[in-house]
Amino acid sequence: MKNELIDTLYGSIPFNSHIRRLLECPELLRLKEVRMSNISFVNFPGFSDSSRYEHSIGTGYLALRLSEKWGLPQKDSYELVIAALFHDVATPAFGHVMESVYAKKFGFDHEEVTAWIILGKTSKFMKTPKEPIFAGEGPRLRHMLRTLPEKVDIDNIFHYVSGKGKLGRMIKGSVDLDNIDNVVRSALHIGLHVDKTLPTKLVESFDIDNNGSISFRYENSYLIKEWLRVRRDLYTHLLLNAYDLNRECMLRYAIEQAVRFGILNEWHWRMTDVELINYLSRSSVIETEHKKESEEISRVINEVRLCRRFRELGLYWIDNSEFYKTFRDNLALHEAIENGLSTLFKARIVVYIVPDKTSRVIDDFMLTPLGPLMGHSRTADIGHGPTSLLVCVYSQQPTLVKRDQDGRPILAEDHSQQKYATSEVREIVLTYLREWVGCPEHVNLFDPTLLTANIGEE
Repeated sequence: MKNELIDTLYGSIPFNSHIRRLLECPELLRLKEVRMSNISFVNFPGFSDSSRYEHSIGTGYLALRLSEKWGLPQKDSYELVIAALFHDVATPAFGHVMESVYAKKFGFDHEEVTAWIILGKTSKFMKTPKEPIFAGEGPRLRHMLRTLPEKVDIDNIFHYVSGKGKLGRMIKGSVDLDNIDNVVRSALHIGLHVDKTLPTKLVESFDIDNNGSISFRYENSYLIKEWLRVRRDLYTHLLLNAYDLNRECMLRYAIEQAVRFGILNEWHWRMTDVELINYLSRSSVIETEHKKESEEISRVINEVRLCRRFRELGLYWIDNSEFYKTFRDNLALHEAIENGLSTLFKARIVVYIVPDKTSRVIDDFMLTPLGPLMGHSRTADIGHGPTSLLVCVYSQQPTLVKRDQDGRPILAEDHSQQKYATSEVREIVLTYLREWVGCPEHVNLFDPTLLTANIGEE
């Protein structure tokens, strides 16, 4: 029986036997159990089952196609393909959800830790190069590289993963193999109609000079625009999925609490999705002095598993470029808003801030003319940079009780507790956010038509 590697997006992938053996390295196999999505989606079940391993193989395939198109020497081809395959090996369970918490608490950066693992460098996240990373085994890439027919330079692979070196911009750049595959593969898995040939057409339109600078022919710029359209449609659908955004917030909240009370530490990024969920769902039986908090973490995690949600207090759209830049550079921003609203309502309010990824600018590359008589090459920007944030506000309690300055419930004439109406809550939160941002005209209740108007347009 033919031992063929078949991919959902690209079909048959012709890795040779030497590259195929690298696919069995524990650090890469771990990604079979880490989702591409940040949550086990209810509304996009196909996306829930796609893995980082699948994406890594797809990125490696694009690197192979690029190598063949450019006619790279075998050594250079191996280094680029390996960097593409292993670029995500330090992605934590549930991807950006867990990483956002770990970045704030421990300074974790999955791209940096990936590069350290490839180089065999130690850190608080991998105290020894042979420390177990998956199923009791440590990384094996460095050892497996000795089986290749060509002697490769591990430093080159390290630099490429970091976006440096002659070919580094193909792994980490303004538009690279990673995000080309990620966008089209994700769009395919959530059920959008996509041209499966777009990634290979886009990659094969790249030109490179001896310094590693990337350029495109003028006539191929439509491919970048089409990829940006697919990206916009993908993230529009994800932003409109309020049901799973709520569950994603719940998961992030549980991880934050687990880190705060020492149930999760620096080492736990190596858990797979299922391992983390099982661990946190049992956190109530873990020996800790924070018994009450541990029980709450277990409860929230099991609520996520049972597809239950926090009470939604409204979704708010902030369209302000300066505020967006502040958020991107300040991982504690959501906590400040969260604390302010919790004080205002005298109840535990949970806030989840989602950057609008429907917009993306591709910059810092060259457009080259069709021929020597058609003018000079020039730099070009395609697309628009993001400026907006979606602020999702939730309460763990199904109802919010009005309280006085001392935190005591305010009673009605019949001595029942007064409760906030949904419209009242939204007006209070909207006023608070407008004062907080300082630009009232840029803060409004989220209107889905802002996103849906241009879906599917060329």
